[in-house]
Amino acid sequence: MEVQTLSGRHVLFALLAFFGVIFAANSAFVYLAVSSFPGEHEEKSYLQGLHYNERLDRRAEQNALGWSASIVRAELQDDVLIIEMVFTDGDGRALSDLEIKGTLSRSVDDESDTSLTFAPLGNGRYRAEAVNASFGLWRFFALARSKSESVFELDTKIVVQ
Repeated sequence: MEVQTLSGRHVLFALLAFFGVIFAANSAFVYLAVSSFPGEHEEKSYLQGLHYNERLDRRAEQNALGWSASIVRAELQDDVLIIEMVFTDGDGRALSDLEIKGTLSRSVDDESDTSLTFAPLGNGRYRAEAVNASFGLWRFFALARSKSESVFELDTKIVVQ
């Protein structure tokens, strides 16, 4: 029986096979990771960063208005989330002439994003309903616009229990 010797060619093929397996496994993991979550929650985040100073200017304008908004009710009833808000001006007077649109979303699931349109209830109070909602943490964004084109943004989190 002849004993085989280990040559440079055998070592080369063993190293190529070893690193080939590692490269194939890493490629598979990278593909699975990128295809399941692309890593970008905000669309066009680079462009948003370029316009960040404009956003700061809008916030300064909003602060100059002196308006305030508060969520006075966030209650789940039969898979319908009821959200009520109150808007007041800098003197504490109710703001009743607003058009309010909102978005309710989860940070872990883009499929459950819901658009909201608020209906006025009077005395600065507004109400919207989100159908097929569930318990948990929600990101809530509202954009209120007055007849004089003043704009107020509210971006907060709501915990539905």
